[in-house]
Amino acid sequence: METKLQVLKPAKIFGDPNELANFRFANGRGFPASYQRFATQYGWGRSLGNYLVYIPASPHYCDSWQQARAAVKSSYIADLDEYEGFFSAQHVCLMGRMECFAKSETGTYLFWDIESRPSHDEFDIYAFDFREEPFLIGRSLDEVWLKLTRESDATAALRAAPRQAVFEGFDSIS
Repeated sequence: METKLQVLKPAKIFGDPNELANFRFANGRGFPASYQRFATQYGWGRSLGNYLVYIPASPHYCDSWQQARAAVKSSYIADLDEYEGFFSAQHVCLMGRMECFAKSETGTYLFWDIESRPSHDEFDIYAFDFREEPFLIGRSLDEVWLKLTRESDATAALRAAPRQAVFEGFDSIS
């Protein structure tokens, strides 16, 4: 199931093909297939009028996946002990497995659970704003876009109206 977004403006920056093909997480798994498709087909821009999907870029720009990942880990994930008592032990454990790949302009991050295996080439995707517990939003990026563009458990959990299935590409990455 591939979700098509209407391209309002094409991107000029696309995911680095070498990084997309060869990067491996600590568990040996690579990027999910739906994310690889997105990074090569759509590139760097705004999805659904709200989401910035960080793509691997070389050199490593501030808004690249590599830099966004490092920033989120150092700001939010580096010291999981801070969350004990605030989130359940199960959610703190999940946070230790999460890898950020997108952020909404309203402050909600999208994370992969890199230890999940909903299918051979995908990870479960969680929405998380670090104020409320992580919410399983989909099992692929395509499923996330589908759920966010119609009334669903995802839009209800995020307290958001369905979004338009659009993509607005950016001319550059900083």
